[in-house]
Amino acid sequence: MKAEAYKIELLHPYRRGGSLLEIGPACGYFAGAALKAGYDVSVIEMSSACCAYMRDKGGIDVHESSDVPGTLATMAPLQVIALWHVIEHVPDPWALLRAAAERLATGGVLALATPNPDALQFKILGASWTHLDAPRHVYLLPIQHLVSFLSGLGLSIREATCLDEGSRYWNTFGWEESLGHLTKRGRRFAKGLGRGVARMMAPLDHRDGAGSAYTIIAVKEPSY
Repeated sequence: MKAEAYKIELLHPYRRGGSLLEIGPACGYFAGAALKAGYDVSVIEMSSACCAYMRDKGGIDVHESSDVPGTLATMAPLQVIALWHVIEHVPDPWALLRAAAERLATGGVLALATPNPDALQFKILGASWTHLDAPRHVYLLPIQHLVSFLSGLGLSIREATCLDEGSRYWNTFGWEESLGHLTKRGRRFAKGLGRGVARMMAPLDHRDGAGSAYTIIAVKEPSY
């Protein structure tokens, strides 16, 4: 859970406590950290094994479903909805984001992270870039498109950055895994080389807009 602490810190300027829904939590590491931080946590997850683990081991309110918009429609308004590296896996991310925005309470916070198709790594590595991850990743959405779409849903963009702690982690991961996948033999050496490349390329990767992933924090404005 310590690795999830930066996500809690991202939320704190906009919402401390209250109802928090995580969509696609896997085994629930962030959900557990949010529960410990004082949020009233629920999750929507399609994996039966993950749901059982979170319910039995974490005491988390679990909704087992592959129909996220349909499940959202049955829920009370929420103060926080989090989607950490989820929308790239979804066949219709726009429908999911519309449903999430509709279910947010006024003043509620939407937090999401996803790979960045404008990343410097993608320009250099092309089809070898590990964050393409096809067919698991269905869509990679440019940050400006997502910012525009969310703004049209009545959400005020408070942060849209490649410079948060999580995004920087994915830079290193991207170089390690991309180089590691180039060879079946010597994979450990290739990943070690990737770590060295990550350190060398950090000044370029850490320019905002160039990182391997980005994070958006948006707040639902009142409707007049």
